[in-house]
Amino acid sequence: MNAHRTRRLVVLVLCAVFVVRAAAAQDIFRLAGPPGAIYANASFEQRTLVMVEIPIEHQGTAVPDWFLAATAGGGTYAARRLTHESLMGAELPYQLFPSAPNGGTPILTSPDATGFSAANVVTSSDFATDSGVARIEAFPIFYEIPTNQFRASGTYNDTMQLRLYRGVPGDPATHVLVDSATVTVTARMARLVDMFAVPEPGIRTMDLTITVTNRLIATVHERSNADTGYEVSITSANLAAAGAGHTQPFLAHTGSAGTLVYSLSYGGVATGPWVNGTAVVTESLGLAGPDWLTRDLRISYTGSPTLPAGYYEDRLIITITAR
Repeated sequence: MNAHRTRRLVVLVLCAVFVVRAAAAQDIFRLAGPPGAIYANASFEQRTLVMVEIPIEHQGTAVPDWFLAATAGGGTYAARRLTHESLMGAELPYQLFPSAPNGGTPILTSPDATGFSAANVVTSSDFATDSGVARIEAFPIFYEIPTNQFRASGTYNDTMQLRLYRGVPGDPATHVLVDSATVTVTARMARLVDMFAVPEPGIRTMDLTITVTNRLIATVHERSNADTGYEVSITSANLAAAGAGHTQPFLAHTGSAGTLVYSLSYGGVATGPWVNGTAVVTESLGLAGPDWLTRDLRISYTGSPTLPAGYYEDRLIITITAR
């Protein structure tokens, strides 16, 4: 008897179950300071106002209450100041504001400032909802250098921090510092080197036959904020053209060879020595201003009745330059 064998095929079915979970959005809330520095060009008699945009990045959980603040820097909140890069003691007042200043706008401060309130910071409702993707919003702050700041020319700097907080500005218990950026505040004060002269009436009709002593011929006004100092010089056109052998300025006849030597004083000091027709009359290492410095330019000469008749002249060129 043949035995029947039954073959059974056992099939194993392997089942793999993969569970895919969506990754939770990363919570991001941070600021980016302005690249380089907060910068402004400044000049005397002109207000400087610069708007600076501060980017804030948000992703993830909503941030309904937050604010952007700034520390005082090297001065105080009420009297921020920039310091000159090389002149000891030279300072330039400035201020930061959370909105365009109009004379009563609160300054931009941080919670450690006396009188801190919601008006002293930048805030909005822009991040009040959840966000699955990162987004960046820019918020303005305002950098002001007031008018009539007669300061030495050159570069001024201060360093402060921009600070980003969670919380309600008016409730200190909610304040949480989440990010900060150290920022250099910079200003470049323009160089001012300026002068003007007012000729004295009647100088074109001087009598050269009589002796004249310290007659006023012009009033000169000078000012400068050059951080290197400045100088004023006077050039006699006749003396500069005469070349070697002439050491004093002179009036020359317009139609003949007649001449008359004269001398000058500037601000009560005799001019000279004359080099190639030019004499330096002011050498200053400091500032002159904002009020004009006034200098009398006076002429002296010994008259001569034997001079050829006619007109005599010289041209005086007064120059102010930074040292």
